[in-house]
Amino acid sequence: MDQGPGRTAETRRRRRHSIRRSERCLRRARPKWQFPRHRTLHLVSYKDWNNGGIHKYEGGNLSRLIEDKYIRHLAIKPDEPSVLLATTNDQPFHDQTNAAGVYLSTDGGQTWNLENNGLPVLRGSFAIFNPHNPSELVFASDGRGFFRGGVGQSAYNGPHTIPGAIECEFYDNGGEGVAFNEVDTAKNGEATFRPADGVDVPNKANASNGKAVGWTNDGEWLE
Repeated sequence: MDQGPGRTAETRRRRRHSIRRSERCLRRARPKWQFPRHRTLHLVSYKDWNNGGIHKYEGGNLSRLIEDKYIRHLAIKPDEPSVLLATTNDQPFHDQTNAAGVYLSTDGGQTWNLENNGLPVLRGSFAIFNPHNPSELVFASDGRGFFRGGVGQSAYNGPHTIPGAIECEFYDNGGEGVAFNEVDTAKNGEATFRPADGVDVPNKANASNGKAVGWTNDGEWLE
């Protein structure tokens, strides 16, 4: 009868030891989340009254690119990462919306402009770049359907200094009919250089930039 309390104490001791051992195993198994310093990440903080907007993590530092707590979605142009597209939505249960529409930045988030022409509603679920034609935008409104638009024309790998030399393959962003006109549908030359465009750009060792524009047909042009 005297060994009852001893057995109870020993049971508690073994239980504590088992719990501590389990905690150590969990700590070893738990991943250590760390942002790689050599990568650039964009974070959206939706409806955060203190830190709302878009944040950029680069080189170990986090900075806010735009302050708008109603920004819900961010898209990055696949062939030109400095072009950013942000969609706002407050999902209101009232008649007045706090959404601002669609923001567009062509300089990596340093400056932003609202691109709302033709939109019947400012609330949106998302806006993305067409993967088959990155110069085309697709906006999914909140309740009024889908809309298409364009990024417009801008300098590729620019701005460029004038007077000065501009490589032919550095023609403007903007897509077919805006920055260039390509007659044939085949992409000849280097397939990985500006792959979304049909402009024929072969590798050329004696060219100043190692590339050239070739297979030119009547009616084709670049800007």
